Amino acid sequence: MGIVFQSVGESFHNTKERIRKLFDKAELSASSYDTAWVAMVPSPHYSQTPSFPECLDWLLENQLHDGSWGRPHHNPLLLKDTLSSTLASILALKRWMVGEEQINKGLRFIELNFSSATDNSLHSPIGFDIIFPGMLEYAQDLDLKINVEPTAVNAMTDKRKLELIRCKERKPQERDPYLAYISEGIGKSQDWEMVMKYQRKNGSLFNSPSTTAAAFSHLQNAGCLNYLRSAVQKFGRAVPTVYPFDIYMRLSLIDNLESLGIDRHFRKEINSVLDETYSCWLNGEQEIFMDATTCALAFRILRVHGYDVSSDPLTEITKQQCYLDSLHGDLNATSDVLELYKASQIIIHPDEFALEKLHSWSESFLKQKWILENNIDKLKFARKTGPYCYFSIAATLFAPELFDARMTWAKASMLTTVVDDFFDDEGSMEELLNLIQLVERWDVNVETDCLSEEIRIIFLALRRFICDIEDRAFLWQARSVKSHWLNLMRSMLKEAEWARSATVPTMEEYIANAYVSFALEPIVPPTLYFLGPKLSHDVVQSSELNTLFKLMSTCGRLLNDSVTFKRESGQGKLNSVLLHVIHSNGAISEEEAIKEIRGVLDSHRRELLRLVLQETGSVVPRVCKELFWMMNKVNHFFYDKEDKFTFYDTRKTVKEIIHVPIFPRKFNSSS
Repeated sequence: MGIVFQSVGESFHNTKERIRKLFDKAELSASSYDTAWVAMVPSPHYSQTPSFPECLDWLLENQLHDGSWGRPHHNPLLLKDTLSSTLASILALKRWMVGEEQINKGLRFIELNFSSATDNSLHSPIGFDIIFPGMLEYAQDLDLKINVEPTAVNAMTDKRKLELIRCKERKPQERDPYLAYISEGIGKSQDWEMVMKYQRKNGSLFNSPSTTAAAFSHLQNAGCLNYLRSAVQKFGRAVPTVYPFDIYMRLSLIDNLESLGIDRHFRKEINSVLDETYSCWLNGEQEIFMDATTCALAFRILRVHGYDVSSDPLTEITKQQCYLDSLHGDLNATSDVLELYKASQIIIHPDEFALEKLHSWSESFLKQKWILENNIDKLKFARKTGPYCYFSIAATLFAPELFDARMTWAKASMLTTVVDDFFDDEGSMEELLNLIQLVERWDVNVETDCLSEEIRIIFLALRRFICDIEDRAFLWQARSVKSHWLNLMRSMLKEAEWARSATVPTMEEYIANAYVSFALEPIVPPTLYFLGPKLSHDVVQSSELNTLFKLMSTCGRLLNDSVTFKRESGQGKLNSVLLHVIHSNGAISEEEAIKEIRGVLDSHRRELLRLVLQETGSVVPRVCKELFWMMNKVNHFFYDKEDKFTFYDTRKTVKEIIHVPIFPRKFNSSS
């Protein structure tokens, strides 16, 4: 036993030492895309040789087995990013007439996957619609033959022209930073004088190796070359997407350690980083103040730790870069705005109106971005419940560090509403089965396996959301969440079968299915994974947790049934009130049935509260148990006396609570 404890202790010590080293050396992943652009840079002494042959060698040695360049096992939703990295790598090899075998394999990958370049359901890197067609033009200049349909290339070229026209119609302060950042996609027609206005003290453009490499190739600027040399010297043969990134990486490390609750083991290192960052803040360090994301993270971490930092630099940088207007809906913007949103929550002074405005904007952007990104706005049958879903969780889990929990709750709430409306009113039985089978199979071809456009939209939204949540939840708890959605859809399918076959289940059969179809399983259990406490397999599978969920869901279902039975009766749907009347053979009225259902509801609610407060013999952490009670209170807000979630205009309440400021009451001095 002593040997076991010693082994565990040594392992813990070794892990701490590995983390401690991260404070001294930030580890950044190599970027095939940026490395390719650096590899294309010609020598300032002889333009027919590369300045960085080591980067060229790295490309030759790091092609993936399928012919692409990029991250191994790349996510299919990020295929546009892989296409960009692959084409840039091919251009670099062709530029210096090396790697014919690798070029041919890469071209084959692009030809097989070229249709993905115009697939609007896939995520896009910043400026993809301008950069990728620009690289195709460069490929033609290098006599590279890409065997794809000319109409597809022409369509991309036309889209690029339209995008450039739209950009040029914008105000210069909105247009120029964006166009400068994607310079490699504009090439010879770029206004390089405008671009160089954004050169930083370290010689870079936006701390981006690819943008800086493109600028040097056109201008032979010494500052650009010095920056690229420093990047290659620091990272070796392959460069990252952003450099320098030390302040952001070390602050992110602190943020992650605090989220995991293990920051106490690294207090000395954390304090050292915070003091250095604060010094950089006071001295106006460009690494902080030329990047809105780094500025937002530094502001949030420093202010939370008690450092005296003004919000003025943060709100000013978003104005100077016209950050809010130049995002162009790009995927990468989501993580940037997310950081701004977190920072904008740390308001401690009454006159931080610009920070309040940033909070309102970033919150709205994240909501609309997600809805539009997943094409949920195209599902005309679905109720528009976004404000309610965000309001319900903002009113219950408001601590800044619980951001992942809030986003999981809100997005899951919106998606369960979409699925509920599809199963209730929109989908045929064949379509309902198709959706369930798609989720069961998971790795499917959405273009051929989906029976309708509505199913394609719903499945893609579910897959993106579940993958995102599982990635995040795995870091915290190593949990899967897909089963929660399958349980929900199977219960909804059973209700659809009952309705279509005019089957009248017993009350026991109805409740056994209805507490699941009330759709809280994809919301509450996944949110638990982000509350902080580590939940073991035994806790997740415990009868206590299962009972908490069943009581909460049954309370919600009975409450909902008691206020919706008249409408659902007219729609031919069953609920507990109607079943109680039916199975009494007319012995009780609807009013009496409601009274009895409410009695059962009160009994379940008391039992739920007892379990939440119980400490003796409890295996579920108190903070997790309280989430079940919070959801119970949310259900009472929406369904206590009427169905506010579907029909009542709760928007006024939401607006008053979230957006309308509270002013001190004015008293008459004579009173």
